[in-house]
This record gives sequence, C-alpha cells and structure tokens, in this order.
Amino acid sequence: HTVFVDTGGTSETERAATWTVRAAQAADQALAFDRAVRLYRHALELLPARHAERQALTVRLADALVNAGRGKDGAEAYLAAAAAASPSEMLDLRRKAAEQLLKAGHVDEGVATLRDVLDQVGIAYPTTPRRALIAFLLTRTRLRLRGMNFKEKDASQLSPERLRQIDACWGAAGGFAVVDPLLGAALQGRHLELALAAGEPYRVSRALSLEAGYLYALAPGRRPFGSQVLARAREMAERLGHPHALAMATGAAGIVAQHSGRWRESLELMDAADAIFRDGCPGTPWERAMCELFAAIDLFYLGDLRALATRGLRAVVEADERGDLFQADTVRVQGLSIAELADDRPDDVDASLIAAIRRWPNGGYIRDCAGPLQLARVRLYAQDGARARTASLEQAARAEAAGMLHNQHQRLESWHVRGAAALAAALDESQPRALLAEATRAAAKIEKERMAWSAPLALLLRAGVAGVKAEAAPAIALLEQAIAQLDANQMALYAAAARRRLGQVRGGPDGAALVAEAEAWMAAHGVRNSARMAAMLVPGFRG
Repeated sequence: HTVFVDTGGTSETERAATWTVRAAQAADQALAFDRAVRLYRHALELLPARHAERQALTVRLADALVNAGRGKDGAEAYLAAAAAASPSEMLDLRRKAAEQLLKAGHVDEGVATLRDVLDQVGIAYPTTPRRALIAFLLTRTRLRLRGMNFKEKDASQLSPERLRQIDACWGAAGGFAVVDPLLGAALQGRHLELALAAGEPYRVSRALSLEAGYLYALAPGRRPFGSQVLARAREMAERLGHPHALAMATGAAGIVAQHSGRWRESLELMDAADAIFRDGCPGTPWERAMCELFAAIDLFYLGDLRALATRGLRAVVEADERGDLFQADTVRVQGLSIAELADDRPDDVDASLIAAIRRWPNGGYIRDCAGPLQLARVRLYAQDGARARTASLEQAARAEAAGMLHNQHQRLESWHVRGAAALAAALDESQPRALLAEATRAAAKIEKERMAWSAPLALLLRAGVAGVKAEAAPAIALLEQAIAQLDANQMALYAAAARRRLGQVRGGPDGAALVAEAEAWMAAHGVRNSARMAAMLVPGFRG
C-alpha cells in the first residue's frame, strides 16, 4: 500500500500529513518501527475522517505495529482497516489480524476471527480435540501417499484465492503451535497439502520446516521421515536465500535437536534462528518468542540458570511492554519460574504461576500443561509433597483432556513430575505402598518411550522408590547409573542433584565429598538452596 496525500490542496493539515507520512515511510525503511508508528498515528490525526487515504494509511500503521512487535495493537489496526476495505482485501486484513491475535496470546479474539476467515477460504476448522486428531491423522495419511514432490511455480502464477488459503493455514498452524498443538498440527497438515499443490517455493519451505517440528513433537515413529522433511526445507531455504525461510529451517532444526535431547545444539540453533529473525525479518515477534521459549527449555536441562534468569527477565519485560501475552507468560512459566526458584523464592513463584494460569481461563498450553507442571515443581522444591501431587495430577488430567500429551516431550515431563510428586508425598506417609507403585508406573511409562535423555529420569524415580524404602544399596546403584546417563546427555543440573543424593546415601568421607562437589556446582550456577533443588529434581530422600 502506497500512501499519497494531495499536496496541491489548500488544507494546511493535509500538507502536514503529507510530510508526516513521508517521514513515517523513511522510518519504516530505516527499521525504526516505533517511530514509524508514532508518525503514522499523527498523520491519521491530521487527516479528515472521510479522507480517501485513511484506509491505506491504517494498513501502513498496522504493518508498522507488527514490525515493532506489538501484535495486539497491529491486529486492531488491521481490523479497523478491514472495515473500509474491498471484500478481497478485507479477508486478507482479517487473516492478518487473526494471526497476530493468536500469536500474541489473545486466543479468544484470534479464534473468533480465524474461524470466520477459514470458513470464507474453504478450510475446515476442527472444533474438538478428537476431530483435530482425526484431521491430523487423515492429512498425514494423504501426505504419505502423495509424497513431498511438487512442481515449482512463482507466486504470480497462483490465484489470490489459493495464496490466501495457504497463508490463512500458515497463520493458524503457527498460532496454535504452543497454544493447542494438536489443533495446530491438524491445520498444519492442510497447510502443507496446499503449499505442495501450489508449488511456490518459499511457502513450501516454510511449510516443510513447520511440519518437521510437528512430526518430532507429535509423531516419534515418523522422526526418520521428519529428518528428511527438515533436510528438504533447509536445502530449499538455502537455495532461495530467503531470510524467513532460512530462519524457520534453522529454528526447526533446533526443535528437532531438543526433542532428541541435544540441548546444547538446540540452544545454538535457536540463537542462530533468532539472529536471522532479528536482523532480516521485521514483524516476527512470535517466531522470536518461540526461539526464546525453546532456548529456556534448553538452558534448564543444561543447568545454566544464570543465563536463564537474565534472558528470561529480559524477554518477559520486553513482551509486557509490547502487550505480547503469549511470550510474556510462556517465558515466565517455562523459564523464569525455574530461575526464580534457584534464587530460593518458592512462594513468589507459586503466586506468579497461579496468576499466569488464571490469565488463560479457556485453556491452552499455560493453563493445561506448562503452568500446573511448573506449579508441581515449585511445590516439590518447597518440600510440600501433598500439594505437589495435587498439582501433578491436575496437570496430567488437564493436559490429557486438551490433547497436550500427544507431544512426546510434554508427555515425558508430565510422567516424570507425576512420579516425583508421588515420591515426595510418600515421604510423609506411614503406608506409602500405593504412592510408590504410582512412581514405579511413571518410571515404566518413561522407559517405554526409549529416549536417551529421559531414561535417566526413570532411573531417578526408581532410585527414589528405593530411597523411600531406605534400601541403600539399590538406591546407590540406580543413582550411579542415572548420573552416568545424565552426564552423557548434558543434563548438568539433574546430574548435580543426583550427585548430592548419592553422597547423602553413600555417607562417609567419599559421600561428603560428593555432596560438597554438587553444592559447589549448584552455587556456581545460581542455586541458593541445593537441598531444595535436590528435593525438586531427585525426590524420595530426606535431607
């Protein structure tokens, strides 16, 4: 949209608007988006209410707001511009508004707008988790039959209606990736089908990158194929040299590494993707938020709690300033809460998590999965076994009902925290047999997944069962096995907690040396209270 204001008119305010618009366009070109927003708004204030250029200028304002990372405000501007647009442009503007609302965490408004847009472009919207699962399975069956080949076409060869369909599905598949992964995966399947049929290479590369991430999260049995999909996406992105395609493929590689337990590699890839988004892709706050979310998970498993605290606080403050509820709460819950626990503030973190969960009353990742899971961890840290178990059971029930446990990583974390909470509660029971059986079942569930990074978590649960029973010899053997595997999988925080436990059980000078080593490592990495951290990560032992 190019904005022209008639400089030959007699209105002084229109002349002022002309120069204001030119200044705003210059700010846009210089990537000074906050300044562009202020200037576009000032230009709109100068123009009469029925001026012919107001609608196009409002679109420019919306674009600048999105580029500045203020998705909610951008969505409102798109919707305002849509009210005065032609039917085809109105649909595009409403699609952009829905995408921004979803990605900024304003889910109810985003879903209402998105469903209307999808209906108008002929895309079915699954209304229940069961329908989403069926759609997910059907689209992947069709994709398996057709393959990933396509005939390359330029965007100019495709109808606006076809491009609108693809872009509507892209916004939906991305917007629901964390909020409702199963629904997002169902819409992603349709997105990939449409992109391959159209053959426009940027959209195909973008769709393949998103597909690789979904396959690794939701379909462990399809991971070899997911690796092929990712390789194709990266090859295409590099050939195109398109910054957004390159960043998407790099981020997808980070997701693949994380789901494989390669935390350091994942962190490096997420930071590399974030740098491409930051430097070459204006208007990508959601993509950057996803990079920060996955980086927070990597830092937790690596045990770099100081970096987690620094990055988490910065990301939350920036998101709050932009009104980005999604990034603020996902990073606050998934990353900053653990860093604040390391600072030994469980009561503050407990209250913060409850507030975050209440901000999502209609469900989603925060309320149904990450929030209750972290709440259980906080209560494990506080050595409140009964409340930890309540939170873990609530998380398991909510996550399963919402379809969140189709994600393998979330499923494994859920089982581990549930088993850990059962062990913590067992320490306060005179007859803990049922709770120990629950912890043992959780360990068995984790072992069935056959993941190298989660196998030592199952060993920690089995060691905790031996700890509750005061069976020192099996507890020592299991802890030693777990430590070796934790070290091999770069899970340094868990390894330090396990060493502390091993030193406690072993006793004597050797045991005291292990405890001292673990405490020194934790202190160096930002943990103020090593006993409580061990209670959270390796429960089933006293002290």
